[in-house]
Amino acid sequence: MKSFSSLLSVSLAIAIGSAWTGQALAQHFDMFLARPATGTQTVIGGADVTGLAYDDSTRVFEVEMGELLGEFIALEPGVNHPDINNPSLVAYPTSATALLPTDVLRIHEYAFSLGGPADDLFFWNGIGPVSFAPASANFRIDGGDPLGSSPGAGGAFDDHPFLVVDSSATPGIYLAAVTGTVDGFDPSDPVYLVMGTEGLITPAFLGISQAEFDMLTEEDLDEALEGVIELGIEFVETNVLVPEPSTLALVVLSLYPVGLARFRRCTSRCRAETNETVKEFCL
Repeated sequence: MKSFSSLLSVSLAIAIGSAWTGQALAQHFDMFLARPATGTQTVIGGADVTGLAYDDSTRVFEVEMGELLGEFIALEPGVNHPDINNPSLVAYPTSATALLPTDVLRIHEYAFSLGGPADDLFFWNGIGPVSFAPASANFRIDGGDPLGSSPGAGGAFDDHPFLVVDSSATPGIYLAAVTGTVDGFDPSDPVYLVMGTEGLITPAFLGISQAEFDMLTEEDLDEALEGVIELGIEFVETNVLVPEPSTLALVVLSLYPVGLARFRRCTSRCRAETNETVKEFCL
């Protein structure tokens, strides 16, 4: 299992970070890790770092991966915990309590099953109905065990390890899962990373000519990739994040009086339904 030298890591951080500066300024959304307020399991969820809103319910993250040195790499999402004394803090889950300065945090790959043998990385080519299969490539986290930063005042923490799909990879949509741990506590529940790669959106993929493709902006291409990633996210939400039967029964009973027929997490984004819709982002 190879890893980057510290010098190469700095170079990669600069190269990848500069590519995503605009996106990071618009929104900084990470994984949230914390000590549990009760019990022994590390708390995990979503961290809206820009809006200072933290939760223990987010289980799926969108990832856009750049290609560098023959591998696909991302620095987002990272791992974040707020300074709980910050008066601007908007939301913090009651299930969590602040990190201590001596805490050591880790994130690990997590093998799971999609109806067959367990694996830690699945692949879909982005064409047609979403269909993930075990990937020939490997997934690793460089700098995640342990994370290199230490908590500061009020538990403030921010660290961005490298999420890497190795050199056996082809462009597409990859699905992986990770768990987080605060040393001294049990690992968290898994969260899922739906990772779209550079090089997926091509003239052939969109069904247009090279001349038409050359007219597209970087924003057009980003929106097209995001549309395909969103299809993968919807698949995970529908097929992977399935409540336990007892929990599902309670949900149905609680919704019955108001006449609701199903329970699903709402999202603020409009999702593409087919590759034809993906093309509409660009044309």
